[in-house]
Amino acid sequence: MAETTFAMDLVAGTTGGICGIVVGQPADTVKVRVQTASNPAQSASRVMTQLLRREGVSGFFRGMTAPIAANAPINATVFVIYGGVLRYIEKTRPISAEPLQPSHHFAAGAVAGLVQSVFACPGELLKIKQQVYKDTTKPGFRGSGPAAIPSAWRVASQAVQQVGLYRGLFQGWWLTCARDVPAFGLYFASYEASKQYLLSSQWSLPMASLASGAIAGVGAWGLFHPIDVLKSCRQMECSAKSKWAEGSVATWEIAKQRYRAHGWKFFFRGITPSVLRAAPVNAVTFAVYEQVMAMQKSAADELG
Repeated sequence: MAETTFAMDLVAGTTGGICGIVVGQPADTVKVRVQTASNPAQSASRVMTQLLRREGVSGFFRGMTAPIAANAPINATVFVIYGGVLRYIEKTRPISAEPLQPSHHFAAGAVAGLVQSVFACPGELLKIKQQVYKDTTKPGFRGSGPAAIPSAWRVASQAVQQVGLYRGLFQGWWLTCARDVPAFGLYFASYEASKQYLLSSQWSLPMASLASGAIAGVGAWGLFHPIDVLKSCRQMECSAKSKWAEGSVATWEIAKQRYRAHGWKFFFRGITPSVLRAAPVNAVTFAVYEQVMAMQKSAADELG
């Protein structure tokens, strides 16, 4: 079997990521609406009902342009960096060394999570601003009716014009890093450990990939959900009033204000749709990744 290469990681990671985004966008929209709602009683089921009634099925796919457009560099970065770090570790270890351990996969995933934040932060910021957008009275919007929203390009250009590139598109940068560095480490470590266990139990690769991807996604993103809630609130804020790139109010102040108003439950807002999204999204992402990677390796073997 041919060795994994940079190009293989690029193609497989990008393809799997795009498929995962399409599968998970409806649940992501519900999650953001719940996290940023002014009414703490807004449950996921209530948000879903209101969204379907007022905006139809298309409302669940609001803001999908930004993550799909950013998906190519994000998933390319994640899988290329992850694979590259693992190959570096393998090359620098003794020939007789044991197989890579979960700690190696954690380290490679953490590095990948840090680097991909460069693309994930602005992509998620634009998506969130579109998902929570309500005003349809201003000119320049595409669509009509209650679902009319500014395009991702318009949201980005207005933010950059108002406060510059860094402050306009990178609110929530440090929160994105605080979430994604440990989350991606746990994500890849748990996926690899689960996959190897299931394969040793005579599971097929497609089924092992689906199950392991779901386990990794639920574990990683469920554990760091409180940081994701704070990030959503940070990125929803009006960047035009920002004193810093992180927004008009310090992250700690947001946490204190929301805790006083809503208690500890605030930090778990939207966790139900988040977990429900994580399982199928990551199951699909890894299953597609593994299948595309296997196809590329098979083609490489046939060619050479």
